[in-house]
Amino acid sequence: MKDRKDVQNYFDEMAGTYHLDSYGLDSEVYPGNYFRMLIALDRLSQRGDVKTVFDVGCGGCEPMLECLKAGFDVSGIDFSNEMLQEGKKRLVRHGFDPELAWQADFMDLNSLPARKFDAVLMLGVVGYNKDDDACLTNVAHLLRPGGVTLVEFPNDLFSLYTFNNFSVEFFMNRLWSGEDRPDELKEEMASFLEQRFDQDISRKDYKAKRKCLGGDVPYPTYNPLTIHQLLERNGLRLVKNHFYHYHALPPKWEYKAPELFRELSIKMENPGDWRGHFMCSAFLVEAEKI
Repeated sequence: MKDRKDVQNYFDEMAGTYHLDSYGLDSEVYPGNYFRMLIALDRLSQRGDVKTVFDVGCGGCEPMLECLKAGFDVSGIDFSNEMLQEGKKRLVRHGFDPELAWQADFMDLNSLPARKFDAVLMLGVVGYNKDDDACLTNVAHLLRPGGVTLVEFPNDLFSLYTFNNFSVEFFMNRLWSGEDRPDELKEEMASFLEQRFDQDISRKDYKAKRKCLGGDVPYPTYNPLTIHQLLERNGLRLVKNHFYHYHALPPKWEYKAPELFRELSIKMENPGDWRGHFMCSAFLVEAEKI
């Protein structure tokens, strides 16, 4: 995506099918967002100091609705008007005020509420805003002192487990990068890796199968071992990382044996399992305002 207008257009186009595709346990796409929602709701409920919640990128209002049902005072915004209209319909169907959600640009501080919240949800938003520091600074701005935020980040370490072209990129650009490496050695190393990792799963395949958002939407990934650095420079303190969207088998099996892949992966969904550092494509950061 070249700019944030592309992001808006993308979600406008997806609005009609996004709910079933992303939250339906029987959908073709793995229900990662469903498990993310369960983690967020559990963490808000377990803290005991959260009453008011602001949902950034509330979209179809799935997490927002569940938070409202749980008794939280929730409001939210979204960048996509089409997604927002779907969310408003969902709120009305369940007896909640549709005006709890409205269209706004989170990156424009002047468009945000003046009040402070106990919690800010940001589920599937960070990478689309194109400026991580400005985005998280705005999160901190909305929180009361000691308030909590739950922010989703795609997992960079997952590339080590994909055994495909993403693994090659990870080894070459993160583990093995360095200006002192001669070009011939870089070429030799790249060839060495490409022969050992499956290169059949391309971005085109992901887009066609709609298994992975990365297929048609360039999206940054983040290292859970160093994410605290990004948080701290924007006034937030890491409490814990919660892992979700497990891959019990490398991604190729999602095509080779989709039913087995799904069954085994769902059984693994445990946000506290250390294997999530490598076997999960995403993690939910729980952080507090410093």
